[in-house]
Amino acid sequence: MESAMKKTLCLCFLLLPLLTLATHNRSGEITYRQTGVNTIELTITTYTKISPPSIQADRPNLQVQWGDGTPEETVPRTSIDPNLGSDIQQNIYVATHSYPGANPVPGQPYLVSMAAPNRNDNILNINGGNSIGVQFYLQTEVFLFNPTFFGFNSSPILLEPPVDFGVVGEIFQHTPNGFDPDGDSIAYELISPLRDRNSIVPGYQQVTDIAPGGSNQYTFDVITGLFTWDAPQRAGEYNIAILVKNYRKGQYIGGIVRDIQIKIENAINRPPQLEVVADICVQAGELIEFDVIASDIDLPLQIVTLTATGGPFQVTTSPATFNSVSGTAPPGFPLRTQFRWQTVCEHIQQQPWQLVFKAKDSYTLTGRDAS
Repeated sequence: MESAMKKTLCLCFLLLPLLTLATHNRSGEITYRQTGVNTIELTITTYTKISPPSIQADRPNLQVQWGDGTPEETVPRTSIDPNLGSDIQQNIYVATHSYPGANPVPGQPYLVSMAAPNRNDNILNINGGNSIGVQFYLQTEVFLFNPTFFGFNSSPILLEPPVDFGVVGEIFQHTPNGFDPDGDSIAYELISPLRDRNSIVPGYQQVTDIAPGGSNQYTFDVITGLFTWDAPQRAGEYNIAILVKNYRKGQYIGGIVRDIQIKIENAINRPPQLEVVADICVQAGELIEFDVIASDIDLPLQIVTLTATGGPFQVTTSPATFNSVSGTAPPGFPLRTQFRWQTVCEHIQQQPWQLVFKAKDSYTLTGRDAS
């Protein structure tokens, strides 16, 4: 314990000010957790359009390929949330599956996948906007080891939802904010959305190819998964995809393809401003405490909501605390709340802990939440 206490924990912070803002598939991903020697519990999470006529394509079941030669299986929906606003519904499908054994070829995973008709229409950077006929496809690689030597393996959990919002002319940022419950390392790769295995969607363009120019650029951080678009030039819906890659002791142990939809609106509204400490390193056992502050210069006054996600909230031993708060935040009278984490030796890991803080305003656009 004495030597462990001298090791350090590092945290990196991502500050994401947000501007709120038939067929039907918008975005989603497949994750899993290992529940037995060769058994996993699979979770498919999709986000769909529900306004008519898209609601007619609502799917209470999805078809899953397990990647081990067994027949395709029908997986029922286990929960639904149609009240996310902005014509978005969350759907969750859960199933269990037992494989014949650990991965048959070292370094070669079981590839779990699902495909469903189709994407919602008018995605600007897919097939020239004619995206309604383009199949929606997700896949995840499942690695199973001999648990006697390597233990169980579960995929990372993605803590930020894969539908995000921005405004023309303002910087847009998104990260999946992955957390690995096994303590494995995570890296990210920006890829093209897929319509099937090894097949990208037709007519795919980078988001910056729509109204291109010097003021329309993007960057991508392979360590944090932060996609920064500076800045959207045309209102509409766009899709990108990120491969969330998992490593254990330097060995690649699977990837999640996350399909992300970005909804860009025309609005005269500026994002709230965030103040938080820079990235920090502490010794295990130290208490971390700091305030997160948000202000909003727009008039009339809007309601600002401060939230946070990240691995420190997911751990079972001594999790972090952060009370989300809402209220007006004019200059000189900002909104303030505290992050607090009593670290312990169990929190030591090679990769920095990642936290995402968001400030969301209540600007209303055509009667919809536009944060």
